[in-house]
Amino acid sequence: HQNHVHLIEVNSGISTETQEGEYQILKKLLRTRKENLERMEHTLPGMKTFLEDGNYLGRAPLGYTLKGTRVAEFSRRSERQQIEINEDGKLLKKAWLMKANGEKDYIIQQEMAKYGLNISKQKLSAMWRKATYCGISTNKLLDKPVQGNWKPIVSIANFKKVQAILD
Repeated sequence: HQNHVHLIEVNSGISTETQEGEYQILKKLLRTRKENLERMEHTLPGMKTFLEDGNYLGRAPLGYTLKGTRVAEFSRRSERQQIEINEDGKLLKKAWLMKANGEKDYIIQQEMAKYGLNISKQKLSAMWRKATYCGISTNKLLDKPVQGNWKPIVSIANFKKVQAILD
């Protein structure tokens, strides 16, 4: 009201210009919020179990291709989730080795670009911190890290080396 902005529900014409209209709209918004909360109560435990079983939630990280029942691209449909190292992932193995051996990011970027993988310094920097690349899931829904059902791009030893370099 103080900014003279009103909500108008398109299908019913109810608006916040009247107190009754405002009440009706707020009631509907609260009901929708309650439905969403109830849905989350059922969904979150299922997502947590899915992750605890070593599956991955979300888009596959750079270097991996995700196959499963819920992927949009038909050619990547699969009965169960599979995360496979793709061509970029094969190049990233080299990037991780270079980093573990103390190479600077801009040199690694140049090396990747030679083979057609253009990766920004921000993406590269973020990648060094993701345990996903050594086969470990650290999703915030999990109480503790879990061994993932995918092949690592970097060994745990080299992952730890890179962490030591970063710290």
